[in-house]
Amino acid sequence: MSFLSIFREKKKSQSVVLIDVTADSVAGAYALYKERETPILLYTRRLPLEMRADEPREQAMVRALTILGNELIREGAPILMRAIGNGNAGTILVSVGTPWQETKVRTENFERENPFVFTKSIVATALEKTSIVPEGKLLADESILSTVLNGYETHDPYGKHIRRASVMVLTSFIEKNISDVVVSALRGFFHTKHILMIAAGSLRYQAIRIAFPHERKPDSASLKQAIESADSEKLWIPGFPPKIVPVLASHIAGSVRQTTTTPPDLQLLLMALYYQHHSSDER
Repeated sequence: MSFLSIFREKKKSQSVVLIDVTADSVAGAYALYKERETPILLYTRRLPLEMRADEPREQAMVRALTILGNELIREGAPILMRAIGNGNAGTILVSVGTPWQETKVRTENFERENPFVFTKSIVATALEKTSIVPEGKLLADESILSTVLNGYETHDPYGKHIRRASVMVLTSFIEKNISDVVVSALRGFFHTKHILMIAAGSLRYQAIRIAFPHERKPDSASLKQAIESADSEKLWIPGFPPKIVPVLASHIAGSVRQTTTTPPDLQLLLMALYYQHHSSDER
């Protein structure tokens, strides 16, 4: 639901710039997507934030992002040119981490006396009515984590006749001033207007669930902790207590291919996997 019409165009291949913004570093990558093929990271780069005395962290982040943008154009674009015949990316996906992001989980319940058809429009209307954006925040992403119909979780919920349903929703917010300065900096390097923002906690949790599809989700009581732990790249496996498994870049190697010689960057791999999954969902 986060990504709209740009995904509805069917393309044989697509190039995407991935940008990761954290409190300690910024990273960028060129990712190449082809139909029915594993995503490829053609170029990756991560730079630390170099803090100066009495300087706000945001200022150091923008300075590092400017350096990163120059390197993506100078070093990465020629690699993309050799791969697809041009050095332009049509979309930029930006992940913003703590302290500039926030994630929330809520459950929406639907119940009627008589059976009714459960549809996407019913869910969309409910989410629109109940979604509250805090002052100074940008609603970056709102994703459905699970749907329960008549007491049973289902992965294909729409079009079914039911009496009751519950939908667990993951919402991510980004500081609006940070979003504005990041978008402004990126538009100084890239011509595309398709800049998609998401909170790092939300992206990491969703990407890890994609990477480990056969592991059951945490229950609602521990879901918030699981999402917060996404900043530490951990997989929560339900149990009493839940089992916590560190996620390594090697775990994602079969889902995302990297042709650059730089060491694998787990967050960029997760971003590439997330984009592939959600772009195909919106087509």
